[in-house]
Amino acid sequence: MAAKHRPFAPRQQKPAAKLETKAEEMEHLAERTALEALQDTLEVSCEWVQENLVALLKEELVDDALGKLVFHLRLCRPCQTELDSLKTALGITSPLPALDEPDTGIVDSILQDAIKLNASDIHLEPMRQGLRVRLRVDGVLHEHLKIPEYAHQSLINRIKIMADMNLAERRLPQTGRIRVRMADKDYDLRASTFPFQHGEKAALRILDRSAVLVDLGKMGLSADQLQEVHDLLHRPSGLLLVAGPTGCGKTTVALGLLKALDPVKLNIVTIEDPVEYVLEGISHSHVNRKAGLTYPEGFRHLLQQDPDVVFLGEIQDRETAEAALQGALTGHLIISVMHASDAVGAIARLRRLGVDPGLLSSTLIGVVSSRLARKVCAQCRQAASPSAEALRSLGLAPGIPGQFAKGAGCETCRSTGYRGREGVLEVLEVNDEISGAIKQGADEVSLFNTAVRSGFQSLLRSAASLVTQGVTSAEEALRVTSDLREMRGEDSDG
Repeated sequence: MAAKHRPFAPRQQKPAAKLETKAEEMEHLAERTALEALQDTLEVSCEWVQENLVALLKEELVDDALGKLVFHLRLCRPCQTELDSLKTALGITSPLPALDEPDTGIVDSILQDAIKLNASDIHLEPMRQGLRVRLRVDGVLHEHLKIPEYAHQSLINRIKIMADMNLAERRLPQTGRIRVRMADKDYDLRASTFPFQHGEKAALRILDRSAVLVDLGKMGLSADQLQEVHDLLHRPSGLLLVAGPTGCGKTTVALGLLKALDPVKLNIVTIEDPVEYVLEGISHSHVNRKAGLTYPEGFRHLLQQDPDVVFLGEIQDRETAEAALQGALTGHLIISVMHASDAVGAIARLRRLGVDPGLLSSTLIGVVSSRLARKVCAQCRQAASPSAEALRSLGLAPGIPGQFAKGAGCETCRSTGYRGREGVLEVLEVNDEISGAIKQGADEVSLFNTAVRSGFQSLLRSAASLVTQGVTSAEEALRVTSDLREMRGEDSDG
C-alpha cells in the first residue's frame, strides 16, 4: 500500500455575529457552506480513498463520494500509483476521464476568497505537515486555509501553468503574471515561486485593473501638504521622490502624482517594472532585462523623446540614481519611487548609494513618504480613551480633546475592528536650508531637525492627526510608526 497521509483537523469556525438582513444571512451561510465543503473534501484520507478504489472502478460510488475521491486522486500521487496498480491487477486499460481534467477548484476558491476580502497578497506556504494559505488584508496576514501535504505540488503546478512558468523547474525562483476575470472585474496577479526547505512557496500580488486611482486630495494629505505637493508638481524640473517601505502605498501615491498632471499640455512618459496601471494620455513602457532594456538604459533613451515629465519606476542603485539626477538637471521633472523608511531616510539612502551631495542638493526638490494605517471599522465603531502613555508616544498631550475611536470587532471586519486603510503621509519640500544641509553632508537626525524647523509635518504627526480625528486607533498609529519613533526620537517633547 502507498504511504499514508494524516489529514488536517477541520478549521475552527468562530460564532458569526448577528447579521442585519435575511439576504446578508443567506450570503454568509452560503460562504460558510462552500468553505466547509472544500475543507471537508480536503480532509478525505488516503486510507478512505484506497478502500474505495474498487468501487470507483466498478462505478458503484454515489455522486458525493465520487466527487471527493476524484478530487483527492487528482492531487495525490501515492493514491494515483495505487489506482494504477489496481487497474493492472484487474486488467482494466480504459482511462478515467474525470481524472484527466486539470484541478482548478482549490486555486479558484482561494482567488475568489482573496478578491472578496480585498486581500492584496496570497501566500501558499509549505509547512512540515501541509500547505498553509494566508491572505494579507489591510496590510496584516491572516491564516485562511490549511491544505494537506499531498495537494501541495499540484496547487503550485497549477499556479505555474497559469503564470506561464517552467513546470519542471523546482530548484530556482520564478516569476510570472496571471490575468483573471472574477465578479465582472479584471485582475492582474504577479506570481512568484521560491524553493524552501519543505517545498516551493508561491506568493501572488493582486492588482485590480478596473480600480479607479485615488485623487491626491483623497489620500490622507492635509490641506498644507496637498498645497506643497501641487507646488512641487508645478516645478519645471527637479527630482521628486516617493518613499516608504514595502506595501505602504508608494505606487498608488506615485500614480496619484501623475494623475494630477495635465497629459494634454505635458509629454509624460514612464518606464516601470512592471506596468501596473495605465493612465489615459500617458505613454507607459516597461523594463525588459532580457533584451537589455534596464531602468538606466531605458531612462536615457526616454530623455530623447522630448518629455516634460518622466516617471522612473524605482531607484535601486547608483547608476539609476545618477541618471535620474542628471535628467532632472537637464530640465525635466523626474518622479521616482524608492524604498526607504521615510523622507529623510530616502535622502540618506541616496547618499549611501554614492550620489554626489552637491548634485543631490541642487536637483532634489521634494520627497513624499507614505505609510498605510488600518481604519476603524464603521460598523462596530465605538468611542475610545487612549492611555496617557499611548498619547505621549504619538506626541500628543494627555487629555487632549479628540474624536478617539476603536472597533469592537464584528462580522464585517472579521472581528479585527478595522476595515480599509488610510494613507499616513509626509511631504518634505527641499528649501534652501535643507538643500544646504544635504550639501554639507548632515546626518539623518540633523536633516530631520532642520526639516521640522521649516514646518515639516512628519509621519508620526500625520498619524497622530488621524487618531484625533477618529480615522484610526492609537494602537494602529503606534504600530505603523514604531520604527520611526525609535529612529527619529519623536515624542511629546519632540
